Amino acid sequence: MAAQKWAVLIGIDEYHCPDHEDTTPRNDIKNERIRYKSLDGCVNDILAIEKYLLDTVCVPAENIKKLLAPTPWRNHIADLSMVSYSRPTYLDIIKVLEDIPRDAKKGDSVYIHYSGHGARSTTVFAGLKGDEDLDECLVPCDITNGGKYLRDLEMGALLQGMVDAGLLLTVVLDCCHSGGAVRGDPVMPACKIRAIPDIHKSDLDSDKPENMNRIMALGQQDSWLTSPKGFVLLAACRERQTARECKPGSYSYGVLTYYLLRCLLGRDLDISSENISAENISAENISSEDIFNSVLSNVHNHYCDQTPHILGDLDRFFLGRQHRSKVYALSVRKAGVDRTKEPKDWFVILNGHSLNGVQIGSEYNILPFGFDLSKEIEERDILGRVKVNRIDSSGSTASFLPGIAPSPGGIREGCPAVLHTLPIDQHTKVYFHTSRDELKKEFKRLWEQHQGDETWLQLVDAKELGDFIVSVTNDDIFNIDPRYSILSPIMNCLERLRTEDMTNNLPRLIQRLQHAARFKMTKELGSNRVTQPRLADVQIAPRTGSASSMKREGVYWQVVDGDEYTITISNKSGSTLGLTIISCDYEARVARIYPGWEKYHVLDPKSSPFSESFRSQIPSSLHGAAQEELPICEVIKVFVSKFGLHSRPPDLDPLQLMGLGELEKSKRGMGVSSDGLKDLLEGLDTGKRAEHVPKNGEELTTWQVIDLPLRILPKGS
Repeated sequence: MAAQKWAVLIGIDEYHCPDHEDTTPRNDIKNERIRYKSLDGCVNDILAIEKYLLDTVCVPAENIKKLLAPTPWRNHIADLSMVSYSRPTYLDIIKVLEDIPRDAKKGDSVYIHYSGHGARSTTVFAGLKGDEDLDECLVPCDITNGGKYLRDLEMGALLQGMVDAGLLLTVVLDCCHSGGAVRGDPVMPACKIRAIPDIHKSDLDSDKPENMNRIMALGQQDSWLTSPKGFVLLAACRERQTARECKPGSYSYGVLTYYLLRCLLGRDLDISSENISAENISAENISSEDIFNSVLSNVHNHYCDQTPHILGDLDRFFLGRQHRSKVYALSVRKAGVDRTKEPKDWFVILNGHSLNGVQIGSEYNILPFGFDLSKEIEERDILGRVKVNRIDSSGSTASFLPGIAPSPGGIREGCPAVLHTLPIDQHTKVYFHTSRDELKKEFKRLWEQHQGDETWLQLVDAKELGDFIVSVTNDDIFNIDPRYSILSPIMNCLERLRTEDMTNNLPRLIQRLQHAARFKMTKELGSNRVTQPRLADVQIAPRTGSASSMKREGVYWQVVDGDEYTITISNKSGSTLGLTIISCDYEARVARIYPGWEKYHVLDPKSSPFSESFRSQIPSSLHGAAQEELPICEVIKVFVSKFGLHSRPPDLDPLQLMGLGELEKSKRGMGVSSDGLKDLLEGLDTGKRAEHVPKNGEELTTWQVIDLPLRILPKGS
């Protein structure tokens, strides 16, 4: 019998029913009443996820169990009078989760999605945790009307039952792990937080779960949390962080759910039931790690203090059964090879999309069917080289390139396609958002007059295409939303540009956008997946003997203003390397920070690891922003490149930019010619990356980039 797919979807907006008084009010450890505030986007999360599961993943409707607690007057993406669901009470949630292993069969896939409040409570598992530990909990809708918290170990026992039954489990929890960390959101004060800040005081008799014996037995052995086999867990944030809601358009959603669906949909839009159709990307051929990396990147671009995290079998395809190869490759889905036509008219369709890292202009080497991807790829192994010219829901269409004569007999469906090189996008898209037609026409006219599209920028007509969104405030001031949290502090410190003087202010706005575009392009340079071993190993740590409290939080290294840290680089290539360290900082500045005078430092393959120390610093102009908890971030980019017989590492100085505030005060241009930067980018593009397979006689400047993202906290935080 073919494997089936199942889903349990839980969304709780309403935590207090006005028609009923609380029968089991909850108190915190100070013996004060806990208030459970209602949320806005949890039911929308579930409706949107359900539509995706039905139309794209093809989960049978009868295999989807929905438990919803909607707020009656809330704006939902579907008519709830037409939707069948149960209430997410404690007992009903337990029953549905217990029924899954009974109904499903070994090898079936199960997807569980919870959107609602997270909370903490004094433990009822003192025998396993100790008296002082806390239980992390999900909060059912009847928590003040006879229900209980669904505690971490109880949830673990239910999920362990599914793993033991041989089910392939994917769990998404869009809630806080630690409600005690809630401080509100200084950047987006209108958004809601999915957490209860008060620590609940448990009643050791009435709050214990029914399956206590099984929980205690599981507590003595490796559980699904410590033995990551057969499951994937994606959570909205880490301990002591907040899981937020957002409202990108007409409807509210959880931040994690919104960006998860945005990844799966392959575009940025206001999710609604009409948008989510069978034409979207199926997650069943995308690894859980690839999805997580995409979600993490998108969440961090907007909320740098919310860090999603993932546990489990990262190489398993999300919602699927298969595992990706250790050397990741796409495969040929369709081979459009016609011997009656010229090779330039041949094409292939690859089974990858933008979520797999595929970009327009990417080049791939087609290898023989069954090729051992653990082997080093040589020129004679390549059946043909293709360039991607279209990406849609069916895959990526690519045409054959001259240089390697295609071998039509060997090119077939299932042939692996390994990345050869990636393009470098030299245009940042700008969307001007206003409901005032005359203002939009004038903006477009002056944009064209001042050649806004000439260098680095492109004005687009669709909001979802924009990298930067320019809008107008109620005070008629231009506002730039870079969708890039690292740029938020400096953008808030710049002089306000008013629309009433658009003739003079639009050129200044364009200069800001050009500067931000170049900064964004440099920051993103080399950040795509590298499929071959790194040329160098890079480590960061507090400087020996310093009082630094440096620690890792998600993708960021957190340091305090004034902390000293050391970067250590070890040459792993067996060849001589050139090393350059560049900083992309909070003032939209790009600067070479090592070496000081030379273009690069030489790393001999036999030499000891190289180390250099640096000091973190928040400039006085951003102290106010830091105290308001705006993210003060910096990305250290470590460039390494091989020496060739007749080539040297590239000169990266054309990447450098003065700070945006400094630029405006100086009333000068950006200081580095656009031609020099274009030449550098084209050289890096044609020089290829470390995974490039050279043509016969071709000499390469092989290069790689390792990013070290920092978040600098003010002293005393």
